[in-house]
Amino acid sequence: MPSTQEKRTINLKDFVKDILMMKASEIGDYLKSNPFIVRDLLSYCTWNKEHYTRNCLHRNQEKEVILLCWEPGQKTPIHNHNGQNCWVSQLQGSITENLYLVHNQKYDLTNSILLEEGKCSFINDEMGWHNLENNSKKRAVSLHIYVNPIEECEILNGEKTVSKKLEYDYDWAL
Repeated sequence: MPSTQEKRTINLKDFVKDILMMKASEIGDYLKSNPFIVRDLLSYCTWNKEHYTRNCLHRNQEKEVILLCWEPGQKTPIHNHNGQNCWVSQLQGSITENLYLVHNQKYDLTNSILLEEGKCSFINDEMGWHNLENNSKKRAVSLHIYVNPIEECEILNGEKTVSKKLEYDYDWAL
């Protein structure tokens, strides 16, 4: 097993297979202790100048693995995860994760974390809501693993919370 300082090269199909075989409790440690470079990452990226893209790599009843591709300045709305667990692994570039505590329809920013290449984070609804933003001047790519898949979530739209059905920009079905 490589040390935490070395990065191994892996192809995306093998990475997804590894994730699908793991228990949810193993995912965070795997991402943190096995830094990796995805050899064929760019072949699975799609881009849109209007919004970040959601590219499904694999989805079954237990897990969903999605590649998000960010142009500079793109961000998600503040959102929850509809009761599911979410890991984010930063593969290319950097994004900022802003964490919010929600109380009586008020959203208080509690922390901001810069996710640079090789870093990962975890969130679920018990921890609060979050949004992600590419506030760099370069493209960024992040990998999102959900246990269980998310069909819809709540987002903050102005001062109101609304339900949003989630869709993919591309489905690779690895």
